[in-house]
Amino acid sequence: MKKLTSTSFNIIISLFLGVVSYSAAAQDDTSPVRLDPDKIAGLDLTSVPNTYEDILIDGEMHVKVASLFDGEELDVSIFESTGDGTTRHRNLPFRFEEFVYVLSGKLILTEPDGTRHEFTPGHAVVVPIGYVGDWSMEGTYRELVVVMDGNAGFRD
Repeated sequence: MKKLTSTSFNIIISLFLGVVSYSAAAQDDTSPVRLDPDKIAGLDLTSVPNTYEDILIDGEMHVKVASLFDGEELDVSIFESTGDGTTRHRNLPFRFEEFVYVLSGKLILTEPDGTRHEFTPGHAVVVPIGYVGDWSMEGTYRELVVVMDGNAGFRD
């Protein structure tokens, strides 16, 4: 897995904060969009049925989501899970690249060879197309998700 350099991380966070700081009064499709701070904080998220049962290998997942931006090629969402669940992505590799910024809880990505990567609030990770491994979420796990595929994000 490629590591995110501190310079790259700073650029990504600057871009993210720049989008958040713009006015909410979007009048057309080319105006900046303010991301809802209440949803980022975990408020007013929508519960969704557990669509992860076929890959859930341990624990349980109670999932809530919110779409913050649904563009032609870019989706920005909040994903929250409680229940300390683990999903296995070895037979169903990721079909898109995903940027994750951990807001609460803990994320543990475990590669097939046993290598573990732990992420806690304030950490960011890019999960590449084709990732295979286990995805464990502990506590009230909440993440900001950016997906470069207009059809791949989480919907509420």
